[in-house]
Amino acid sequence: MWGVTIGSIIGLPVLLIARGWEAATHVGPAGWIAIFYLAFIVTVIGYIVWYWALSKGGVTRVAPAQFFLPVVGVGLAVIFLGERLTAVGVGAAIVILIGVRLTQRS
Repeated sequence: MWGVTIGSIIGLPVLLIARGWEAATHVGPAGWIAIFYLAFIVTVIGYIVWYWALSKGGVTRVAPAQFFLPVVGVGLAVIFLGERLTAVGVGAAIVILIGVRLTQRS
């Protein structure tokens, strides 16, 4: 959480210098909803859930789950955004799933 907070404190002035405050006024409602979602839902709630899971399941059981994130992200992009799934993407997903399975067995 500190990394996100410090990064935001450092990044905001840089953004304002590079783009000016006027650029923020051109962001529409959908943009602000996306910013809110990424800042609070994904980041804050994501960190809370992640550390809760680590405390309940232990690092060795829970940490490999982070490798599922690219597979889930691509799957959601295919379902909701109409992205095309390529053979390379399917192959990469299979390799990731096999790797996670192997780490869970040992």
